[in-house]
Amino acid sequence: MKIFIKSLIVLFICILVFSCNSVNKNNLHESIINIEGNVEKNIQDITEEILNAENNKIEYDYLNITQYHYANGNGTIIEIKTDRNIDWVLRRHYQNIQIGRYSNRFSDRRNLNIYNQPSLESNIVRKLNEGDYINIIQIAEYANEGKYHVWLNVVVDDINGWLYCNQYDINEIQAQFLVPYYNNRWEINSIIENKDHVWTIRKMIFQHVSIWVYEEYDIRDMPGNVNSNIISTITPPVNMSPLVSFEVIEATEETEIINGNIDRWLKIEYNGIEGWIFGGYTGVERGGIKYYIPEYMISWYLEY
Repeated sequence: MKIFIKSLIVLFICILVFSCNSVNKNNLHESIINIEGNVEKNIQDITEEILNAENNKIEYDYLNITQYHYANGNGTIIEIKTDRNIDWVLRRHYQNIQIGRYSNRFSDRRNLNIYNQPSLESNIVRKLNEGDYINIIQIAEYANEGKYHVWLNVVVDDINGWLYCNQYDINEIQAQFLVPYYNNRWEINSIIENKDHVWTIRKMIFQHVSIWVYEEYDIRDMPGNVNSNIISTITPPVNMSPLVSFEVIEATEETEIINGNIDRWLKIEYNGIEGWIFGGYTGVERGGIKYYIPEYMISWYLEY
């Protein structure tokens, strides 16, 4: 590009020389220098615009990856393949687990064998016991004939194999709270930035919480007590149980400490209004984990 432009400059100079013999040589020399300087400046400006455009494109693409997927972290889909007429979804997932003391109590339901392939018909290469440490490096999921199956690719004692993560045959309803990445659970939906915080907003599936409403609780337009606005209030029910339940639509990946409680911010719907409440004031009616998040679900299955 530069060579082409400079060629045009030379041609322009030749025209000036042959058509303007009366022009002073010094003035002509200064004109040439000015023309070259302007062309160089234009080339530099154009180059900067191109680089800025590329940088903006890269930033835009990164935000798209971050906003609508898993930012190359846990849950990122590595591969989708078909094997034996079954569609497998292979996801990235890194997690360290110690097999818990209660796992052997469920040995009749929990299969703690490690197989050389993600198939119950393949060879068993190791048996897990209480206290063993495993490193999870991948998750494979598939559905077949209305049943959902989850396999963990694990490494233990230099053995790389597959651990079947189903307690029993999981149907569509059970999959909502037993399959770690069911319907892209915990996917990044958006990034919210305010003056003092950046919140990563994650997708929640089949998630409910409850709160004992003896006093008013604020619902805000975004996570955090600072730089957010109150858009509604949860009030104590009249002549009803003070226990109010909500479906959680989204949750922040980040936690906050409020009044000594460490928890996430939760997006809920209350009386037709969607907004954010602090999770530290909420609980769950059932036993087990509070939040259905892939890491928590796997930990609950293997560690306790």
